[in-house]
Amino acid sequence: MADALLDRLLRRWMFPMVKSGNKFGLPYGQEFREGLGTSGEYPPAFTPFLERFLVALAGPEWQPGSYYPGGWFRSLAAQGADPLAARLSVEELRPFFRDELRVDGRGRWWLGAKPIKGRVLSFFLKHLHFDPALNLYCVRYQLESVEEAQYLHPEAPPLRVRRIDRSSDLPMLELNDGTREPLDPRSLWLGGEDRLFAKVRSSVWTVEFDDPARWDVLQTVEQSGDCCFVTLAGDRWELPVKE
Repeated sequence: MADALLDRLLRRWMFPMVKSGNKFGLPYGQEFREGLGTSGEYPPAFTPFLERFLVALAGPEWQPGSYYPGGWFRSLAAQGADPLAARLSVEELRPFFRDELRVDGRGRWWLGAKPIKGRVLSFFLKHLHFDPALNLYCVRYQLESVEEAQYLHPEAPPLRVRRIDRSSDLPMLELNDGTREPLDPRSLWLGGEDRLFAKVRSSVWTVEFDDPARWDVLQTVEQSGDCCFVTLAGDRWELPVKE
């Protein structure tokens, strides 16, 4: 990779900081953060600079999205400015900010005000991960030789069930990322407005059922007293209701 391109990638994209809704955190975990001062990627002064940034990011003027304080630190240093004396303002950091990646309540993806569809959405779904340290989803992929991470604010689960394959004894969920998962009927629950959810991938990820798959399950629903039940694979399963 050309030196100029490598420098641009490092200055802009390395070391993302995420604010999702009212939650903010540091990707890659605490160990990564503590090793910044000794890794050689950043000088020791970056650690106190980051601490100041973490405090500032809690303020309401900092909108949700991905911030890149590493790029800003490098930019200030290149200008001969003292990063530790810099005023932490939204406008100053604007070149090192990316709009929030989110999924709305209807399962539609957005980057800021721009809808994400087609091949871009397929790419994002292919590279969707769950970060247990932050309890957030992220889209993580390689950009040249640098890892890019965009964190996701989901108003609804990013993984959705398109249809249910009942051709075998074990019903299979066909998901919007092109993968298939066995349905665990014990993980089903009904939310508000009769929205249907389940757990997949070792019960870590939540999926929501699109209308055709939701109706496939709910057409068998029965109520007995205060409990609801559905029939799947010849067995009757309780369907908890969580508002």
